[in-house]
Formats: sequence, C-alpha cells, structure tokens
Amino acid sequence: MREFSILALSIVFLSVFGTSTSIAKTKDDTDFLLIPYQKVLDNLSEEFGITFYVEDNNKEKLYNNVKDMTPKKFEQSLRDQFKEAQQYMHDASYDNGKNGSFGPNNIPNAHGTLPTTPLK
Repeated sequence: MREFSILALSIVFLSVFGTSTSIAKTKDDTDFLLIPYQKVLDNLSEEFGITFYVEDNNKEKLYNNVKDMTPKKFEQSLRDQFKEAQQYMHDASYDNGKNGSFGPNNIPNAHGTLPTTPLK
C-alpha cells in the first residue's frame, strides 16, 4: 500500500512540474518563431508612426495564423489592412460643430439631420 501511495505521489509531482516546464518552453519557442514577424511589426510601426504590437496571450494565436506566411507576405497583408483602415479613419461621422451641431452628420434611416444643442 505504501508503494502505491509513493507511486501516486510521484505521478502527481511529475504531472504538475512537467506541465509547467512544457508550457514555458512552448511560450519561449513561440517568441523565437515570431521574431521575423515582430521585425515586420516594428518596421511598419516606425514607418506609419503608430504602434503595431501583439499581446502576450495572443502570440500563439498569431503564430498559428501566420506560420504558413513568409514575412514578406505578412508585411503586404498588414499594409493592405492598414490602407483599408485609413479609409475609415478619415471618414469621420461627427462634424465637430462645423455645421452648428454637435452630433452625427448621418443618422441611419432618417431623412435629414436632427438639430442638437450642447448642454451648458
């Protein structure tokens, strides 16, 4: 009976410590494999003047999405996505008071604009 409890205790210790080291090793491997893609993110951040980054908990997900892409293809994909996003960044839905109102210019399913008055 004593041998069984020692064996069970050793299995528990091996599973606990073995799992924690394998997770840490996988995270380090993912960081290493993402180095070329991180360089692309850094270069584009400098070029566009904004910060491209990946949160630590999303690094493995990013790697799974880009592992079949070359860094050049990854860069082109980000450039295309950034160009598309720029179209929406400059297309503001608020007129900032230029037309005498402080609300949205276009209201879906409405004919005309609604006058608004800022609260004092």
